[in-house]
Amino acid sequence: MLYVLPVVAVLGVWCILLFVADGPATPRNIFEYLLIEAPERHWFNWLLAAPVLWSALAAAYLTPLATRRAGNIALLGIGGSVAVAAWLTLSFEIALFASLPILYTAWRAIDARR
Repeated sequence: MLYVLPVVAVLGVWCILLFVADGPATPRNIFEYLLIEAPERHWFNWLLAAPVLWSALAAAYLTPLATRRAGNIALLGIGGSVAVAAWLTLSFEIALFASLPILYTAWRAIDARR
């Protein structure tokens, strides 16, 4: 459930972007601009998709897949890929939160609890 941390961090970024704006723009107008017209719209699309990926990974830990070693290795690979993408595209703080669950998954994948 450590994937809740980066989700909360990104939702905080979205709240600041949408609701702290100064001027006549509504949150809906700002949201549409960021996702459609902004020059950096690919970054904002990733900022919108990342919490969905992290939520799916958190849900995957609640399935029987996470009880097997092969499943933990698969979750490690997927989570590691998302963490690397976060380090390359998002801020340091969010990327750090995205990397914390990898430590737990690696510990489970190598079966350190023997």
